[in-house]
Amino acid sequence: LSIPASDEQSVASFSAIVKQKNPSVKTLLSIGDSRISPTFMSMIANSSYRSSFIKSSIETATLYGFDGLNIFCFRPNTTSDSVNMAAFFQEWRSAIDSHYQSTSKKLILSMCVYYLPISYPVDSIQRNFDWVNILTFDYFVPLKDKFAHPHAALYDPDHPNISTDYGIRQWINSGLSPGKILIGLPYHGWAWFLINPKDNQIGAPASGPAYSDDGSLGYRYIMGYVQSYKAEVVYNSTYVENYCSFASFWVAFDDVDAIRAKVSYAREKGLRGYFVFRVGNDDNWKLSLAAAQMKGKSQLDTKKPLLLKVLLPLAFIASLVITTYFLRNTLLSYVRTLTHDVQNISNDSPDLKVFKLADIRAATSNFSCYNKLGEGGFGPVYKGKLRKGQEIAVKRLSKSSNQGYEEFKNEGYMKIRLIIHISSSGNMLLVLNGMQIL
Repeated sequence: LSIPASDEQSVASFSAIVKQKNPSVKTLLSIGDSRISPTFMSMIANSSYRSSFIKSSIETATLYGFDGLNIFCFRPNTTSDSVNMAAFFQEWRSAIDSHYQSTSKKLILSMCVYYLPISYPVDSIQRNFDWVNILTFDYFVPLKDKFAHPHAALYDPDHPNISTDYGIRQWINSGLSPGKILIGLPYHGWAWFLINPKDNQIGAPASGPAYSDDGSLGYRYIMGYVQSYKAEVVYNSTYVENYCSFASFWVAFDDVDAIRAKVSYAREKGLRGYFVFRVGNDDNWKLSLAAAQMKGKSQLDTKKPLLLKVLLPLAFIASLVITTYFLRNTLLSYVRTLTHDVQNISNDSPDLKVFKLADIRAATSNFSCYNKLGEGGFGPVYKGKLRKGQEIAVKRLSKSSNQGYEEFKNEGYMKIRLIIHISSSGNMLLVLNGMQIL
């Protein structure tokens, strides 16, 4: 387990800063994300690697003042993966117990899991973890589902086996105690681009994501759009989720109504509590306060307020597995390649102009839907006007596009009077003189 030098200061000071005003907070060092499943499975398959990882994780959490560890745990692909996972969990718990005996410092051990218990070693999870964060959201997303639908429905009459209630019941039926379960509250939503703006109910046909490359939007940004468009937010009590539609867009998300209903559900089912993903997406603490105001006698209230105050693993995902350096270096290498190629394009074609992403955002009103001209295989096209009045059309590469960087570069060479932009964050845009829009 290693921490990049650029992140070390932030990690080292995190617990101390959080506890200055909230000394009762429990901070956890969270490890892993969905990109490293093969590495994780390889690690747990080798007893020596498991031992090294476990030792390093405990030392790192202790060194930086964390109160425990959380792991993002991938679904086992094979029976062997499940067996190795069970062994890893048992060894990790034994090491944490030994650490407590020698230091009197009791570390918390928690994990994040898929909403269904498929292939997981539930018995081992029950024995070895203090609690389990169940990822009860993102069931439907616009990149894969071409219809508008709640992404975190508590109940779903259209898809009974794809809902939070169904997942929670499956975990309990598999042997996980309700008192160890945390329900997930998403502070984000998903935006679909409707095929017919007049057909804007749940299940309406959609062509794909809107607003961002994958359609994801933080709650505070959703509220900003609601205010700007004067959109009506609808609470659907059947699904226990909110949605709104405006122009050609449809957004599913949890507003105050859904958050309160889900916290109430956790209380009624005797669950340990809830966690949020991610707290930084909240709008002036609106959702967090709504959740906190739900009172009642249950484990949610009688136990220490761990989750509400612990900005917990998913509020601060450190993603600090052994592969962090490799992932980071790969991204930096890719960005360097893009930058180098832009320089080559500019040298070969001195008439080309290079603009900053901020200038393009300003010209297109931050890629506003009102500026959208259409969408092709490359991605969406927006009209805009630069500061000096020059009209432009901007083609933005979509993550779902079949075209890649080479096609992007080739298209750039074929355009006349082209302005090209590639940002350090990997955004790829073709900016065309407004005359070419015709």
